Amino acid sequence: MNLVDIKLPKKTKEELKKEGMPSTDDQEQWPYGLRLDFEKEQVDKMASLKNLNIGDKVLVQGEGSVVEVRMSERQGGEDRHSVCIQIEKVSVESAKKKKPEDMSMKEYKAMRMNE
Repeated sequence: MNLVDIKLPKKTKEELKKEGMPSTDDQEQWPYGLRLDFEKEQVDKMASLKNLNIGDKVLVQGEGSVVEVRMSERQGGEDRHSVCIQIEKVSVESAKKKKPEDMSMKEYKAMRMNE
């Protein structure tokens, strides 16, 4: 699997002013819409989500369908191309695999339920 860093480049005060945005040091680091939120129903279906803590790294694998493709040209501006993918199936696993003997009872039970 080839991982691509999608972190947004930090914009200068001039670039922010040109876009009509307030110049602040609190710029978004990641593009809007590329965040996955799992609600109770999904967490109940995927035991691997129950033992995650803030800051943990995870591996996400998914399957989806392209639901929209947009291309536009602008006079004196940059051409734009965007693709919208509806994620339909997803798997989330901890990036660090623990040995069963290093797991808490809760983690061990969750691992056994996923097998």
